Amino acid sequence: MYSFEPVIIIVATPDEKVKDIAASAAPERSEVLYPSNKASLYGLLMDLPVDVLLIEENFDRCPLLDHLPIVKKMSKNLSIVAVLEERASEEMKKVISPHVFDLLMKPLQQDHVRHKLKNAVEHVQLLREVSLLEQSKQAARPPWPGVHAVSEERENDVSGPLRQFFSACLHLQDINKLLDLMVGAFSEYFVCAKAAAVLLDEETGKLQIRASRGFDNQILQSIELNFQSGIYFWLRKNNRILSARELSAAVNAESMVGVDKEMRLLQAEIASPLLGRKYPVGFVTLGQRFSGEPFSPKEAKSTFFLARHAGAAIENAFVLQETRQQAVHDELTQLYNRHYWKRSLEVEIERSKRYDRPLSVAIFDIDHFKIINDKFGHQTGDEVLRSLARYMTKTSRHTDVIGRYGGEEFIAILPETTAELGFFYCERLRQDVEQRLGEQESDECIHPGLTISGGMTTCDRKEDTSQRLIERADQALYAAKREGRNRIHQQLPA
Repeated sequence: MYSFEPVIIIVATPDEKVKDIAASAAPERSEVLYPSNKASLYGLLMDLPVDVLLIEENFDRCPLLDHLPIVKKMSKNLSIVAVLEERASEEMKKVISPHVFDLLMKPLQQDHVRHKLKNAVEHVQLLREVSLLEQSKQAARPPWPGVHAVSEERENDVSGPLRQFFSACLHLQDINKLLDLMVGAFSEYFVCAKAAAVLLDEETGKLQIRASRGFDNQILQSIELNFQSGIYFWLRKNNRILSARELSAAVNAESMVGVDKEMRLLQAEIASPLLGRKYPVGFVTLGQRFSGEPFSPKEAKSTFFLARHAGAAIENAFVLQETRQQAVHDELTQLYNRHYWKRSLEVEIERSKRYDRPLSVAIFDIDHFKIINDKFGHQTGDEVLRSLARYMTKTSRHTDVIGRYGGEEFIAILPETTAELGFFYCERLRQDVEQRLGEQESDECIHPGLTISGGMTTCDRKEDTSQRLIERADQALYAAKREGRNRIHQQLPA
């Protein structure tokens, strides 16, 4: 929680159940108010520094879109969460979404409401922190003629990207876009020609420059950052801002040589950690200020504050990516899991019927996989599954859906693929497995003697369902096994 206490939340609804859920989900040390009509709602907004407005559709028999323009004029930094009925149309959601911070759909769940309220409170308080930073910058300006007018215009120009970045921190899930917004906002706000965002890859232990301003790409690619002796190591150890001025006083110290080298390579005057929950997820550097002046202590503190929230947002995006990865991918093979590929198959069948486009489905099975497990052990068997999964993914089109069907079986959903092309795909994969992945002399061999069998079918665009498609492909697979394995059998619609 930030420095603005207490949090003031208005819950505008006649529904007692919604009131109870909102009250129990509200953050600690918050004040929750319940206006009975639009007059009392508008009065509260005029009199109090409200953080969050949770408002129900048709509050006081007034359409939500009629409330929103009035509410926004009354409170500039207000996060609005709209509560819609379960039957609300997609069109209505699209119309309302641009005007509010977030949407809640009935029936409400306490954990869901708590999450939305927390995000909404953080959003409005971040905006207030930005306003304080802007005010402090304005107060520090020299009283020269004409400077205020120019600076205020400049301030309006740069505060937009910073506010946009803070909004993105709560919504954006694409880490690269988030980082690009961050370096853009930081470089404009602090008026710097050089800015770089560096992230730690936990798997490899390497540091990567993921976003920048003012650098040539070839120069960036030539910069190597050291995890154990450079900027990241220093920031992780000291957990505070690093400035070039501080560094210059200790540059002769052996432990600071690597840090000084990286600061020079990144042309950085200041470096701040992107703090995660346990340790920094990376760092951001800023340099070459157009004013030629060094960062003041207050500006350094502001940089640390901004980078701290950026780090939390980046870590959240990483966690969300990992959660989504786990939700749709098989843990062992990293192929799509049953839940995902079944849903994808339903979508592709519907598209095939609507636009009269071909669709093929194939199921593959590793021949004599039980012998591999029994003779060489389950670790070898698991590695065979992973290696075959990687090869299937590498050799498929980006529109194909490759999933784990179960055990040693895999499924391939092939949009825009006729029966003839589908059979060609399956036969080519079978030959590749036999001649490359199963050939002992091959550089790509994953297990000597490895072969697969496959069954494929194509969609009847009039009557087929996902169940019928799967059943036909499965029957074709078992026919291939009966015929001696290491072959593809095709079973077309009747």
